[in-house]
Amino acid sequence: MDFEVSSKRERRGILAGMLLGGARRNGDNFYLLHPARHRAHAELQRQLLERIGGRPVALKMYLTRQGERWLRLQPKQTPLIRVLVQRLYPGGTRTIARPFLRHLTRQGLVLWYLDRGSRAFRYRNGRIRSLEVSLHVGASRAECETIAAYFARTWGWQWGIARGKRGYRLRLGSQAGRQFLAELRPQLPPSLRHKADPARNATVAT
Repeated sequence: MDFEVSSKRERRGILAGMLLGGARRNGDNFYLLHPARHRAHAELQRQLLERIGGRPVALKMYLTRQGERWLRLQPKQTPLIRVLVQRLYPGGTRTIARPFLRHLTRQGLVLWYLDRGSRAFRYRNGRIRSLEVSLHVGASRAECETIAAYFARTWGWQWGIARGKRGYRLRLGSQAGRQFLAELRPQLPPSLRHKADPARNATVAT
């Protein structure tokens, strides 16, 4: 997919998806971190941020004390970024509320899923029997209820809520999960489509 950034609404939606995903606040700006093996993901975000801001965005690699390689990118602050960060962090606390969710577009949702989405397969006799798709929001139950209501009203997806390791997550069962991934997958660049593959090989090693 060639992301559309010509309109302010689409630019806002893409940034909202990044902020809801893996973005970390830095004052009225944000930055993104990725393991070095996720370079294709980081490159996609870098290209989008450059197109939105009209300025180069450096993708820097650094080595942790544990010897792990990470990639870091931070866009130049713009009025649009500043406003969105302030709306997601009113009073300095990250709060996912309905007014912020209204900024989200389908492109932004794709980016949110790339950062915080996952698939889990259950097998029987070496064959896939069920699929669960999760969006690891890492927020309170009340915030997840707000997000689930937004998805149901705006997109028609009925997400359930489950407790995760870090706060709550949204979940879809097999049928809804496959439909969700099938809608998102064509919008991803080829190098990242495996992240939204609704099925693996029909038979796997046990």
